[in-house]
Amino acid sequence: MRERWAAGRLTADVAQELMRDSYRNYIRRHTPRFRALFDHLLGDHAPLVIHCTAGKDRTGVACALVLAALDVDDEIILGDYLLTNQYFRRDAAAHPDLPQDVLETIGTVQASFLAAALDTVREEYGDLQAYLREGLGIDEIARTALQRRYLTA
Repeated sequence: MRERWAAGRLTADVAQELMRDSYRNYIRRHTPRFRALFDHLLGDHAPLVIHCTAGKDRTGVACALVLAALDVDDEIILGDYLLTNQYFRRDAAAHPDLPQDVLETIGTVQASFLAAALDTVREEYGDLQAYLREGLGIDEIARTALQRRYLTA
């Protein structure tokens, strides 16, 4: 990203596409890490903290996957993900050389970012249920165990 800024080519639109590319790569490159998360959840290794560099992108995808495995409605998952914009503030002083609109783009989450990850799931696995099963090892038995452990009536 900094290379594009140095070359005068980093705009908010370019930053949005770079963010979408990052989210696509979370599915392509981090599925083993997401699978390890589910192994911890199923093993009841509590307490458990989910984090990443900024605490919003890989963490947001991981939490969306957990909610999907719990059969939470897609609209609720998206709403939960977008709550990040109410509670997360990136330290603008950490990147004084970047334009404000670029900082706002990389310091927030957008529905299109999560959609890019989910589109990649569909491209590579067919649908989210297949990804949960094949990519993350969440079969019906595991799913039922997660629901019993993490949902209340």
